[in-house]
Amino acid sequence: GSRPHFNFSCNFLFLSLIIYTRSGQLFYYTKLWLARTVFYLNARTDLLQYSMQVKINIDGGSRGNPGPGAAAYVICQTDGKILAQEGHFMPHCTNNQAEYTALKLALIKSAELGATELFIESDSLLLVKQYLGEYKIKHPDLAARMAVIRRLAAPFTLHIKHVLRHLNKAPDALANKAMDAKQSVGFN
Repeated sequence: GSRPHFNFSCNFLFLSLIIYTRSGQLFYYTKLWLARTVFYLNARTDLLQYSMQVKINIDGGSRGNPGPGAAAYVICQTDGKILAQEGHFMPHCTNNQAEYTALKLALIKSAELGATELFIESDSLLLVKQYLGEYKIKHPDLAARMAVIRRLAAPFTLHIKHVLRHLNKAPDALANKAMDAKQSVGFN
């Protein structure tokens, strides 16, 4: 597709800069080559218009609230194929901290996968409403976590909605599995 070609061009840009830093004699040729490459990439804007949509389900929980908990996400292609899933064990957290962590981890993994548009579903009405700005975030720890989440979410086109628990079984099962095992589970 178009994305690997763009990365290939970037690798050559990097190699060209390495050659320049090791040998000052190649300055003119490197500069000329870079100019041609930049022109080529600007002329072929379709190479830069990569798009990848994913569906993400997130959940978090804590036994004891606070107590041992887990944050979980399942990231799928639009056809349902699972790209990544994780139940991340948290030795001590609240339910809300686990929910926020699930969203944060899903955003980090989505960036690693190269996703551009995210359709996120959570059974935490509080998290969804706070993300959308419909509810205030009163707890300082959650406000700090939301600031990190907003920075991570900035590069994406993001859609988030609340779903009922019975429609969010996969991340719930992963979170419970991580809590039972007292360690992170899943695959990335």
